[in-house]
Amino acid sequence: MKDIAMENEQIYRTFFQNFQGIAFQIKMDYKVLFLQGEVNKITGYSTEELISDKFELDTLIHPEDLPEFLKINDTKLKKIPEYSLEREYRIITRSGQIRWVHEQVHNICDDRGNPVLLQGIISDITDRKQADLIQMLLYNIAQAVNTTKNLDELYCLIHHYLGMIIENRNFYLALINEVEDMITFPYYHDDKDIQPDPVPRKLSTGLSEYVIRTGKSLWADTATINDLIRTKQIHVDGSMPEVWVGIPLKNDNRIIGIMALQSYDDAGAYDKKDLKLLEFISYQIASAITRKKSEQLNHQLSEIIRNSSDGIVLTNPEGLITYVNPAFEKMSGYTPNELLRSDPAELIVTKDVTSTAGIIRNSVRTQGEWKHEIICRRKNGEHYHVESRVFPIYDDQGEIIWIAATQQDITERKKAQEIQRVLYKISKASLVTNDIPELCSKIRDFLSIIIDTTNFYVAIFEEESNMISFVYYEDENIRQSNNLQLSRQFGKGLTEYVIKTGMPLYAPRKVQQELAQKKIIDLTGTPAEFWIGVPLKADNKTIGVIAVQSYDPDKQYSENDIEILSFISDELAHAVNRKNALDQIKQNLRVKEVLIKELYHRTKNNMQIISSMLRLKARHSSDEIKEIFRDVNLKIQTMSLVHKKLYQSRDLSEIDLKDYIEDLAELLADSFTLAAEKVTFRLDLENILITMDTAIPLGLILNELISNIFKHAFPEQLKGEIFIGLHLDEQNFINIRVEDNGIGIPADMDLRKESPMGLNIVITLIESQLKGQVKYRSENGLKWQIRLQDSTHIRRI
Repeated sequence: MKDIAMENEQIYRTFFQNFQGIAFQIKMDYKVLFLQGEVNKITGYSTEELISDKFELDTLIHPEDLPEFLKINDTKLKKIPEYSLEREYRIITRSGQIRWVHEQVHNICDDRGNPVLLQGIISDITDRKQADLIQMLLYNIAQAVNTTKNLDELYCLIHHYLGMIIENRNFYLALINEVEDMITFPYYHDDKDIQPDPVPRKLSTGLSEYVIRTGKSLWADTATINDLIRTKQIHVDGSMPEVWVGIPLKNDNRIIGIMALQSYDDAGAYDKKDLKLLEFISYQIASAITRKKSEQLNHQLSEIIRNSSDGIVLTNPEGLITYVNPAFEKMSGYTPNELLRSDPAELIVTKDVTSTAGIIRNSVRTQGEWKHEIICRRKNGEHYHVESRVFPIYDDQGEIIWIAATQQDITERKKAQEIQRVLYKISKASLVTNDIPELCSKIRDFLSIIIDTTNFYVAIFEEESNMISFVYYEDENIRQSNNLQLSRQFGKGLTEYVIKTGMPLYAPRKVQQELAQKKIIDLTGTPAEFWIGVPLKADNKTIGVIAVQSYDPDKQYSENDIEILSFISDELAHAVNRKNALDQIKQNLRVKEVLIKELYHRTKNNMQIISSMLRLKARHSSDEIKEIFRDVNLKIQTMSLVHKKLYQSRDLSEIDLKDYIEDLAELLADSFTLAAEKVTFRLDLENILITMDTAIPLGLILNELISNIFKHAFPEQLKGEIFIGLHLDEQNFINIRVEDNGIGIPADMDLRKESPMGLNIVITLIESQLKGQVKYRSENGLKWQIRLQDSTHIRRI
């Protein structure tokens, strides 16, 4: 029997030594009595350590699983006789690793049936459990794409699920933007370092960027990291980890970012096996992130399309509508059901819908887009302007799967542009048209482009007579009855109401009736369905009204039309005011013209009287005195001739110098009768206008020069010629030449110093009074050249 017992013991020992698990027997107070098998391999502890009185159960069992473990023990294994069960839970090895175990346990009772011992077998199921957890993890991550609201929630779930298979207290995700060469850290959980700025930053030379550059996973302990730093392949800004693991996240072989874990206090926290595990699940994580980003982008794009103020239409490749956004519904007036499977070209205002649709689709296929401003028709028949762009949407194979169209309603912009053009034309017309009825007719024609002006009138209020005059009136009813009153006493009409209040009035039929019931106005004639009147104001005073009205309920006005009429009323009021002021100025000018003509006429007559008195006086004087009287008389007549020319002039402030010289030459020839018989005039004159202030001294100068020729240039019976030239040069200077072919003056005579013939007066008048230049020379007679400007050219009228 002893041999048999020893043999059995050997068998049991051999069995437990090769047993891939742990056989145990413990008391109800968890005091270990017996342990055999892979104790150290599974737990990391020795059998002696676990049997020791100092060992606590909560050191071995994972704290998250311990409460349930104790609960079952206390409620079932310790109380129910011969109770057995199977369970799975996690343990924490001596090195800190988490392992899953499967336990088969039952209780052993004493003679009274009370459980006193627990006995069973523990198996390491970490690999199987991890495989199950990985499958569950992959499934949960895939499902998380559908259950999470946004990327932030997805990142949190990835962190949570990953923690079920590996310690991930220090974990982060980094994503890259290849186009901009940037990196972001949308999820960062770390015990030491704060989260990097989630705003994109330039790719640098950190550990994350190293994995992105190489495209390979990296397990790096402190020594590896230091080697990378020493060789200038990376730099580390944050805290130095004991171990760091980074796995590239790839989608379709394209790196979208990395997933990283690190430990600051345990160099053995991760090994190469963990790296392989993380590589395995990284594809699902990358796929989930890509799908969620795509889903989130699609959602954002969908929201943008749905909330866009522009109308958006999607059609199939055949051009039939499959989707319209709310803006297009509102724009067109149609519901989606009314538009689905229809051709959007049918909404375009065109004679040939089929041809238009073909042109659009052909342009999209050949040129990549079709872009035009078009006019469309709403469901209620109204027309509206849109700026439309049609473009294709392709699949991965380059085939058109959709045709998209965007439409921006530019009706208001077009209307505003049209209004600006109309208002500009009206403003321009008001500046160049002085006839008020003609201006009103132009305003009506221009205004008809933007509002209905079938019935349009302009009334002017004459305060002194308390009358209203209709300077322009177009009305379909009155035109048909031929019953138009051009003026009336100020009464209680809508026009008078606007004049009294000085405020614009938008008066549909209901408003008119309310005003009539309150006896504010009297309704006479055919009542209008709509009436708008705007006051014409000048110097803050209402001088009239501009109004439009409609007798047709379908031809409506809006309160917005008041703004248009208000602008026009300002222009028209200024024109009326300007016309009145111009009429007053013209009246004043006519009076002034008569007075000035009378003044010139009387001055001329007075000078003629003085001239006659001098001639009478000269008859009874000596020849010397007669000569003096004649010189004085010629000067008086020279000035009188200026006033005569002014009197005859249309301008009253200027005379034609050519006409004046011709008349002056004739006057002097008559005065020197005997001399004139042997002297002829040759004139080369341009028409030049000069003022009275220049004409009088210039006339005296010419009188002196011509008289001097008659007196001295041709003695005895010597005949000759007087030449007078007049022209305006490029600098706008008046050039006058007075020349004779008489005897001239001695070569050594200086007329500026010696003046035997009184010619110093000529030089003084030209240089001092007229600020001109004068030259003379004696060469085959005496020749004068005068150059001056009419610097006193100030219009009198």
